[in-house]
Amino acid sequence: MPPTTAILLFSRSASAEAATKGFGRATDSLSASRALLRRTRNTLGRSGLPVYHYDEGRQRGPSFGDRLARAMAEVFARGYESIIVVGNDCPGLRVSHLDQAARALAEGRNVLGPDQRGGIWLLGLHRSHFTEPLIRGISWQSHRVMTELSAALEEVVQLARLADLNDRGDVIRHWYLLRSMLPELQGLLKRRSIMPFGRLLRRTTGAKQVATGRGPPLGQL
Repeated sequence: MPPTTAILLFSRSASAEAATKGFGRATDSLSASRALLRRTRNTLGRSGLPVYHYDEGRQRGPSFGDRLARAMAEVFARGYESIIVVGNDCPGLRVSHLDQAARALAEGRNVLGPDQRGGIWLLGLHRSHFTEPLIRGISWQSHRVMTELSAALEEVVQLARLADLNDRGDVIRHWYLLRSMLPELQGLLKRRSIMPFGRLLRRTTGAKQVATGRGPPLGQL
């Protein structure tokens, strides 16, 4: 029996992401963006679900909401009953999160993965609840996204709250969790233009003690 749920990876390409996000100088930013996208695609590939990647070459529309609505409509047109939408800037995304979302969707519930800023790092939506006006009407890329989607959708399952990476400050704040996930970022963090590495280690050592017992970091859509 073919899968009834598909994954939509809605993100810019690594080069476009590097040009937009301030991870540091151009070579560092490109390396970080490639590492984030590669980790995300590897995680999605291990889920066993079909994956459709819509980067700036496939997205159409004047706004984020327009582009996302059209991409979701095109994936639903392939016959799927539900879609899991993720971005590429949540290194804490795991296969277990995707499995949890797929199970909830199979039980007739929608899914939201909140980030730490009021946005989301995952959206799981049934065909019966999808309309393009609903998606266009959300205040995407703002702190109101989670609140607005929670109010607009029924039967919502909320996943763990995760952290996304939008700039080099985010990388520094979450370095104690990123060390093993994205070793490609180690060179970026050693640059004096970001922070002396010894000072970084002292700061993250303290952060690690505070964070003991927390779940993994999550990202934003």
